[in-house]
Amino acid sequence: MDNSTSDDAADELPPPIIPNNYPIVLRGFESEEAAHKFADILRGLVLALSRYINLERLDGITVAYDYLVALADLDRGKPGLAPLVATSADYGTGVAMTPAVLRDGVVKSHIVFNAAVVREIENDLDKLDSKSLYLVAHECAHVHDCMVRDKAFPNTILQKSFTGWLDSIRNEISSSCWEEYAACRLSAAFASPEVSAAYEELFLGAAMDAKRRANDAIKAYRIHGNVSQVVRAVVPEYGNTLKFAAYLLGTLHGAGKTLKDAPDATKFIAASWCEDSIHSLDIELSTLFETYGDWPDESVFDKIAEIGEQMIADGGMTMNTISDGGMHVDLPFSFETMP
Repeated sequence: MDNSTSDDAADELPPPIIPNNYPIVLRGFESEEAAHKFADILRGLVLALSRYINLERLDGITVAYDYLVALADLDRGKPGLAPLVATSADYGTGVAMTPAVLRDGVVKSHIVFNAAVVREIENDLDKLDSKSLYLVAHECAHVHDCMVRDKAFPNTILQKSFTGWLDSIRNEISSSCWEEYAACRLSAAFASPEVSAAYEELFLGAAMDAKRRANDAIKAYRIHGNVSQVVRAVVPEYGNTLKFAAYLLGTLHGAGKTLKDAPDATKFIAASWCEDSIHSLDIELSTLFETYGDWPDESVFDKIAEIGEQMIADGGMTMNTISDGGMHVDLPFSFETMP
């Protein structure tokens, strides 16, 4: 058989950009043989993806059945960081994460997969539109984006000190929205319509009852009076609304589509409390991507944080930094937030 045609096609692809012999750690597999077999499959897939997604800063991959423990155990190269925690809510559960790590002063990324989910690639190798393939591509896109941001803003990721609690909250909102938008947009070529529909459902699950849950948290505060408790309850409700909107927007934009191509989300947003915020986020994220990696300084991401901060304020909680780096929180009385 003449293989020249297929060989020529392979030669036309960009070369892989990936470290040699990066580690793959497998935890909880039924046998050593099964672990080795899966590692070979995963390594081959990641190598193929590295022709499209720059993986030069890949630190390694962990695939674990004890996924939550594996996240908490990951050495990120910097002491004092809070243990990693997966998303766990009625509307969605996290199954993969790609946190930044420091290795000999270099910012890299380490992918952690829930083995029970990612092992589906063993059955999906011939399905170019499978959810398992997309899952791997999405996490690889996080590796690429982390590298781009580190090159744009050196000595920042895992190294920047925050001036106070509000500064940390603002950073969490802007970074989570941007990172998921970028990863979704960069991996959109591997996303099937099913993936886009899943992100639409995820956004709706987070957003539909977010304001009610936040109001309930403020009502509870009227009784317990613990400021830290109410902030930690309210901020994630609005932050997750924006973050999961970013997932959807990145996937749509990467496919050359707009929010109007997600009809259920569009219908909800048009009649909801978050309409202005989501449309502002849509504009801001797409604008930032137009100059991807060529940003003048970190302040270009401030607008995302401001959108989140305004959404929280509209929900009945304002936050302001005070002189000692602390935070003053105001929760004015309203009909919606009274017990």
